Amino acid sequence: MKYVLLTYTTSPEVFDVDTGPVGPAADTGEVLIGGALADEVFTWTLRRHSAGVVVTDGPAGRGERILVGVRLVDCESVDGATRLAATMIGPTTDVIEVRPLMDSAGDVEFR
Repeated sequence: MKYVLLTYTTSPEVFDVDTGPVGPAADTGEVLIGGALADEVFTWTLRRHSAGVVVTDGPAGRGERILVGVRLVDCESVDGATRLAATMIGPTTDVIEVRPLMDSAGDVEFR
């Protein structure tokens, strides 16, 4: 099953992410693609309005945590995905969110 690992930090000025697999993840083959995201100043958000689509500068939401990295992984189960994510937590990574991808019917099959 495929999962997306979303990496957040509260300290983007000191955040340093390895664009490839980290630690034991490098040998498992479970990380399909991923890397660090550019600074928020290079972000554009599109929103649907009654007048059409409006493009604005900056991320969709601003909060205390900033999305700084994304990885697509293929693991046997949610336990495998969370185990893999745990190897990627570092001194400047505050949170890694694990989210399953839905299939074409919009279903999520947990194993």
